Amino acid sequence: MNLIKFFLCAGIIATTSSCMNYEKRVAMSDYIGEFKNGYAICVQEDKYFFINENGEKQSDEYDKIYDFKNGYAVAYNILERNVPFNEKRIYFYLDEKLNVKKYPIVGSTEYANEWGNVWVTLNGKRDSWSLLNIETGNFQTPFLGFPDCFNEDGSVVVSRLANKSGLPKHYEYAIYNGKGEEIVPFGKYSYIGNFNKGRAIYSTTGTDTYKPAISSTDFLVPERKEKNGINELRDVRNDLNKAKIGYINLKGNPVSEEIFNVAGSFNDAGYAHVGIGDFHRKDYIIDVNMNDCTNVPAAIASFYADGRWKCYKNQSGVCSAVNNKGEIVVFGDCSNISSLKQYIMTRQGNVYKLYTMDGNKPKELATFSRERSDENVILHSTWDNAKKEMTEGTICFVAPKSKRMSINGYYDKYTLSGMHKASEWGAVYRIDGSFAYPQFIFE
Repeated sequence: MNLIKFFLCAGIIATTSSCMNYEKRVAMSDYIGEFKNGYAICVQEDKYFFINENGEKQSDEYDKIYDFKNGYAVAYNILERNVPFNEKRIYFYLDEKLNVKKYPIVGSTEYANEWGNVWVTLNGKRDSWSLLNIETGNFQTPFLGFPDCFNEDGSVVVSRLANKSGLPKHYEYAIYNGKGEEIVPFGKYSYIGNFNKGRAIYSTTGTDTYKPAISSTDFLVPERKEKNGINELRDVRNDLNKAKIGYINLKGNPVSEEIFNVAGSFNDAGYAHVGIGDFHRKDYIIDVNMNDCTNVPAAIASFYADGRWKCYKNQSGVCSAVNNKGEIVVFGDCSNISSLKQYIMTRQGNVYKLYTMDGNKPKELATFSRERSDENVILHSTWDNAKKEMTEGTICFVAPKSKRMSINGYYDKYTLSGMHKASEWGAVYRIDGSFAYPQFIFE
């Protein structure tokens, strides 16, 4: 009988009052979340509140509520909008019985950790964050800086702006656990990156400048020392590669020495890209145990989750491509190889070959014999189409950007089958100097 009533309730003919109330409640609500401990988040007309399983409102309304985590739900109301960098908010903490803890906080992380502590700021300034215990209202740390990275063990990487003699304005870093205890003090490392898989990059030879570059580790400017009371102002561009990088674990202990010139965060598969060398850099793929996995198909494939091909050249000069299933296609000896969506291009001397991938079989589309081998190669269509998945268009060979040029570079334009179309000006660069169109970047 209950089963019959359920189906009647779910259909047009609804006979019980409780069923009708539920139908009305759903119709009137923009969203109802999952019930936990008898309560669910309900959204009506952009306001958030908790309801019980009878659909009755059980809490005040807020501009936002985050679901329960570690025994607390975090809510806030917006006091002032359109404030530069951050809205001004007042935060509330609701326990599992919906008892409210209210503090004069204008900025907060969105959840409490397992000890009932949450990172907050009282004045909304970047470097004024502290760890607060929700139950007692006591601060677990002094005002330290900004919580950059929340780790799986509850620890946090904290950064703050610092000024040292002879150095540009830069950040300094520390690590605190979820109880507010210091793991790594400010000053031990001049840079700490974001953790993933229990590893983060660190440096003691470079500082994170106030306006970092786009690349993950190009912002590590070498420490500048004073000699005889005079600051040695060296060319940062020439001196940049002298800043070295290593990896630390969640306890702040090095798991590799500072041997890398560039290094990235570990991906979810447990691999990272690193490079050693100044002007003739050699790139590697490593695992969390710092093993060299450069030629491991699974490691290469882990950097592509969308099924497209990753190209690489082994130490013997053989060029290959691998997809995220670990399937390998060997293209033979070539100077360089690169992929762009479904296309792959190889270069041997001044001869370029363009392929499309039919499953795991390459199909050659065209051969281009060029006068120079240091050109950039881009897929070109209209500006709008360049941002989309491209199945047709043209190939452009673009001369490296001249220091005398602002936004233009000279290129030859070909069809994808290799027929020459035009020679003209008009390569489009972004403000940072990179190409605005999809580009083959050779390994």
